[in-house]
Amino acid sequence: MKVDGKPIRRRKRIWVFIALLLLPFVLLFLFTRSFLLSVIVSILISNSITGEVVVGEASWDWSGKLDLTNVRIVVPEIRGVASEVISIPAVELEFTSILPLSLTSLKSITADTIVVRIAESSENSGDYNISRIIALPETNSSGVETNSNSADNSEFPEIYINSLV
Repeated sequence: MKVDGKPIRRRKRIWVFIALLLLPFVLLFLFTRSFLLSVIVSILISNSITGEVVVGEASWDWSGKLDLTNVRIVVPEIRGVASEVISIPAVELEFTSILPLSLTSLKSITADTIVVRIAESSENSGDYNISRIIALPETNSSGVETNSNSADNSEFPEIYINSLV
């Protein structure tokens, strides 16, 4: 076995080993920061519903809880105040596992106040802003309702709301 004349701290192999050893800790640190976590959560929730979700701040608790503040569900097709359909000042998502890897492991949702803004279109009578985020079942040419959403068989988590405004 040939021995280099270099000290161990100057070899590339030891730095690659140290980098691979520290990588999970660095990733865990980054993904638990509010600026990254709020973006990840808003993308996950936006993929589950029709509207666009904006999360102001997010913090992760080591017990499997995710605290979100200033959550808003916005309809991008509508401009102005009426585009903000649902506002939640603070919400707590509790997961079944310590690491919340997906929304399917959601155990409960707790919110103190939910503000729902319902506005009718000034151009089309009967067209409400909330109808843009609620997916209604589609009907085919024979009049039979078809639902393209495959999440019908899944159970909803427990939802606790103190006040609905």
